Amino acid sequence: MSPSNSGQMEDTVPSKPSFADEIYDIFLRDYCGIEIIGGQYRMVFTARFKECPDKIRLISCPQFIRAPNLTPARRELLRIKLDAVLDRISNEEWDKLKDRFNIVKNEWCIVSDEQEEQEI
Repeated sequence: MSPSNSGQMEDTVPSKPSFADEIYDIFLRDYCGIEIIGGQYRMVFTARFKECPDKIRLISCPQFIRAPNLTPARRELLRIKLDAVLDRISNEEWDKLKDRFNIVKNEWCIVSDEQEEQEI
């Protein structure tokens, strides 16, 4: 995603499950805010991609990240990268996220091997 002249956010990299295979090429940096897509909250982060390291991009992550196409080792790497970027968010910011959006740190950016959400 990148800011346009109208102030709207635009996708620069389509969100497709197959992009998760490129997890080794993504370097998550900092939390930027919340985006609402289809009524669902997504956390927005800055990131760099290996093929173009000089360009900073914005990516958004849903609460549950379904990555059945990743091996267990790659899912674990994705989880580690997400945990690292979530840990850089201050406690004060987490308090604001909880108050405004009901977003709780340990309940967000959960990596799953399930194809779709399962009903319990």
